[in-house]
Amino acid sequence: MTTTLVLVLNYQTTHRGSFDKTRIIVAKQTLSKMLSALELFKLNYSEYPENLNDLRKIDNTIMYTDPLQQVHPKGDQNYFYKRVDSGYYLFSRGFDAKPFTSDDLLPDLSGMNPKKLGLRIP
Repeated sequence: MTTTLVLVLNYQTTHRGSFDKTRIIVAKQTLSKMLSALELFKLNYSEYPENLNDLRKIDNTIMYTDPLQQVHPKGDQNYFYKRVDSGYYLFSRGFDAKPFTSDDLLPDLSGMNPKKLGLRIP
């Protein structure tokens, strides 16, 4: 009985559910859309927004809720965004819900020149 309980608890902490892969795909797609909106915001307003809600001026279809945070019923459910100096941090805090850790999920930068973006890599 004890062995079974330990195995079940270990499985639950490492396997949150069958939708993890889908959550990651959706998060990556949304982060890429947000990255584009942030850069467009900068072109239109000469600075990056104070918060993600300001992006509604550019695109009111963006969802700010991070699907990876849905496994944590309490706490901040949104993507991590922080404006710093002339740039910003934008990422999913991953399944551990802690920013600046190894499981953070960044926007896809394929086909982009990161040096021309305000995105800061944690």
